[in-house]
Amino acid sequence: MNLLVRLAVRNLVRNWRQTALMGAIVAFGTWAMVASWGLTDGSTASMINAQTSLDTGDLQLHQPGYLDNPDLANVFSPAQLAQLEATLRGYKAIDAIALRLVSEGLLQSAYGSQGVSVRGVDPALEIRVTQLAGRVVAGRFVARPGEVVLGQALAKKLDVRLGERVVLNVQGLKRMRSKGLRLVGMVHAGLALLDQSTAFVHLDDVRELTEVKGASDVVITLTQSANAQRFGQTLQRALGDGVEVSSVFELHPLISAIVRIGRF
Repeated sequence: MNLLVRLAVRNLVRNWRQTALMGAIVAFGTWAMVASWGLTDGSTASMINAQTSLDTGDLQLHQPGYLDNPDLANVFSPAQLAQLEATLRGYKAIDAIALRLVSEGLLQSAYGSQGVSVRGVDPALEIRVTQLAGRVVAGRFVARPGEVVLGQALAKKLDVRLGERVVLNVQGLKRMRSKGLRLVGMVHAGLALLDQSTAFVHLDDVRELTEVKGASDVVITLTQSANAQRFGQTLQRALGDGVEVSSVFELHPLISAIVRIGRF
């Protein structure tokens, strides 16, 4: 064995140029691989953080089957929400909870129209589960009924400015209803869904338009020490089959696929 080692060292020294070249190739290849992994991990973490901090929160609760068929008839009732909130208050890992009522609608300005996702939010609670209010680039975030906030790109497409009125048409449980809203703010979140096709309005306005008194989404943010995946599994076991607990990976399957690919 010692003889083989001596022969190997002698050959390495004798052909020192080839040895140095091969060492440089191996070192560069290793550095490139580590840098690539770091870049992939960093971009994935940034993508997940953007989605959770600006859009989804750490976890969301829905009625079973709602994500596959987001029908207004398949949302939480006020009684169910009261029971859920009472249960969730017992978990120290939960930092904040907010309710949303999401529907589809048609937004009209004096110069155009656009199909949008209508997100009804409680302003006082929404600012606790997302940082979207911090991405307002003009005006302010929704504060009271009768107001709407749009992505900067969507506002430009509709050619609507701060202080101007738009008409929101929403299909409710029984019929189509309309309401005039005043544009009070524009956001630039860096997420296409929010910037180009979402209208943020007060929760009371969406409830009035849809004639639904409950909420479609219960959005949860966790304390920094909590792990969203593990806590989500714990919460799912506690709530049972009557509630569907989803993390950002279930809400955005593309992110889940990117993470899986990055592990290989």
